[in-house]
Amino acid sequence: MPKILGVSLPKVFLVTAALIAIACGIALRASHTTDRPLHTDEAVQAWQTWQLLQGEGYRYDPVDMHGPTLYHGAAWWTRLTGGSAATFDDFRARSFSLLAGALTLLLFWRWTSMNLGVGAALAVALLLAMMPLAVVYSTYFIQEPWLALGSWALLFAAMRWWREPTFATAVACGILAGFVQATKETSVIHFAAIVIALFALGGPRPIARQFLAHGAAAFAAAAVVFVAFYSGFGAHPGGIIDGLLTYKHQFARAGDGAFEQPFFHYFAMLLPHRTGGVMWGETGLFVCAVAGFVLALRRGAPAPVRAVAVFTLVLLLIYSAIPHKMPWILLTPALGLATLAGFALSRLASVSRWGIAASIALAAAVAIELGFRSERALGRFAGDVRNPYFLEQTPRGFTKLTAELDRIFSAEPGARVAVVSPNHAWPLPWYLRDRETVGYYQVPPADPAAWDVRILDSQLEAPASWNDDAVVGIHGLRPNVVLTLSVSEPLWERVHP
Repeated sequence: MPKILGVSLPKVFLVTAALIAIACGIALRASHTTDRPLHTDEAVQAWQTWQLLQGEGYRYDPVDMHGPTLYHGAAWWTRLTGGSAATFDDFRARSFSLLAGALTLLLFWRWTSMNLGVGAALAVALLLAMMPLAVVYSTYFIQEPWLALGSWALLFAAMRWWREPTFATAVACGILAGFVQATKETSVIHFAAIVIALFALGGPRPIARQFLAHGAAAFAAAAVVFVAFYSGFGAHPGGIIDGLLTYKHQFARAGDGAFEQPFFHYFAMLLPHRTGGVMWGETGLFVCAVAGFVLALRRGAPAPVRAVAVFTLVLLLIYSAIPHKMPWILLTPALGLATLAGFALSRLASVSRWGIAASIALAAAVAIELGFRSERALGRFAGDVRNPYFLEQTPRGFTKLTAELDRIFSAEPGARVAVVSPNHAWPLPWYLRDRETVGYYQVPPADPAAWDVRILDSQLEAPASWNDDAVVGIHGLRPNVVLTLSVSEPLWERVHP
């Protein structure tokens, strides 16, 4: 029976505490799903999901898209929860990522309790519930929450197969591998890290016959999932070839200098640092994770946690070596850091009664720090350029533009709107998706009088003929880019008499 400060407690106490932590983590994520506009990438992917819900289908693009599971999954989730294309909005899109975040919390709690004990499971659940990387990206409609969930589920299943090889487990691994690959093409990096982590398990290995038979079954299962998703479930067979050709484009993108960062960029995100005077970092978690990593490599440490340590380190090193860096890529290895940190705290608790007290105090302190950072990231500094978890996020003030356009359409449903921007001013097209009188241009149209409303990107210069109407609003689109809103005088007087 587990003890806290020498007092025996039933196992259900720790399990209940872990579930409470998980519930708090889900609530923290859910409270921030609608309090900021969609990021450009989110909006593009929400648009594609909306088209799928409308019955227009989905065709995989190997150049500009990631894997198809996000779109099909979000469409299924929307229908399952009673939604449709007409009700698909920011909340429904992000709720699909929230689902991945909730399942991740449950997955890690279950796996940790089975392999490292209920004490470690409670610590891991508490840290993951509050960790900014896990919290922030559970509110982002991007591939990473599902990529991270699928990758860790695959590692856990592969470890089980490695120690107890069965045909059913091999098929499960194949299904998970197909899902992960169909989620994002960077899955190949995760596959490589999983293979290395399996060899770190040690102990008896599956015999050659099992490798061949089970490997063939796993490959077949993965191929079925791959073909199903990339072909749009038979609607676009050409997507199967595109799913393979994508690596040609992704290898070229890996060296793209647009978001190039130095090798230690991801480590710097975790360590204490200031951006524009604001302190960031997940210092306590990182320190505990380093301690957990050292303990995991010591003789006598549980083999599963050693595999987790190797998988986490390999991912960090590979992603750090790639110049093109996005903050959300850190999510998958960060889940491993939280697991290692929880392992370190549980080992501290096993030393003595004072070790238990120190472990509880340290876990509480780290969780409070993480919760503070998460609330800061999604609260006051959501969309702020000083926030390291957001990249070119649409500012909250953008909603003033969409509200003004709603007022214009309420006064004049047929108002003609020209959006002039090199990239169509995303996420604006998402918020105007139901408006048939909106035109998008990469350069100013020749006849400004043909439009009742003009929205001009600050990256472009307005021609002299566009100066007849007064500017009625200037709204931020992303860092260093604003949109200028101009409305014809007759329409403006109807909107604001």
